[in-house]
Amino acid sequence: MAQQQKTIKQGRKDKQWAKAQEYRAEQARKDRQRRLIIFGIIAAVLVIIIALVAGLMFGKKDDGTSAADKPTNTVQDSKDDKGGNGSELSKIENITFTKDGVKALDTDEHVVDLFFDYSCRACLHFEKKYSDVIFDLVHKGDIAFRIHPVNTHHDPYHIVAADALLKIARQQPDKAEEFHRAVGDHIFQLIDKAQGASEEEANKAFAFMKDADKSKQIIVDIAQRIGVSEQVIGSFNPDDTDSHLNDVTQQWAEFSKAHGEEQVGSPQIWYKGKKVEWGDDVSPEDFAKMVTQ
Repeated sequence: MAQQQKTIKQGRKDKQWAKAQEYRAEQARKDRQRRLIIFGIIAAVLVIIIALVAGLMFGKKDDGTSAADKPTNTVQDSKDDKGGNGSELSKIENITFTKDGVKALDTDEHVVDLFFDYSCRACLHFEKKYSDVIFDLVHKGDIAFRIHPVNTHHDPYHIVAADALLKIARQQPDKAEEFHRAVGDHIFQLIDKAQGASEEEANKAFAFMKDADKSKQIIVDIAQRIGVSEQVIGSFNPDDTDSHLNDVTQQWAEFSKAHGEEQVGSPQIWYKGKKVEWGDDVSPEDFAKMVTQ
């Protein structure tokens, strides 16, 4: 009898142990499910984060401005050339000023092209003499003025100013003409002050062109003075533009040589796809007649 009771008790213990094992197994299964669900949620969140980050990265252009924020059809980038029968000059990077503002034009008809360097004194002399009449014709709708920043002097001032101009033309195009002319006016004032000065004094007055930090401060001051937004000013970075300008300069040299120009120098002016000669004997009025025929 005692043996029988002992057997019954053992059987109950075995059943209890078995139930405990089943319970533990069920809990372990539920724990695994919970972990899988948590891991799945974490993985999904990570995928979303990665997708958002990738979208932000690939939505940026090399000047630090998102594609969504960048106006289209303002700066004709030499890298945008998709072939076709359009103007050769329009395929060399440029900013084109028209009666309707800054926009790309794939034509040479009634277009004055200027290849220039902001630190080239001959370029500055050209603009000082002719910019008023040129922009007057632009505003009347008689011509478009297509300017191509190229690198003929390799001074920091030009790289900084050209970078700023390209960024402004892309991001705040309504300020591009005012900025370009303000940069010229700043230099024109220095030229006027240097009249009659010794060569040493004149060179000293323009020494800032060799200094990247001083050049950037001058360009930032000009941009702020005319109302360029701080966001656009914050995107100024000459490192974005330096090597690219060299590529554009090479394109220009190849174009010029293909059209019979053995020596390439700035400023170089074209009208309707033909090179325009200018000099001290060509008055602003004469120049206006030359580019409206």
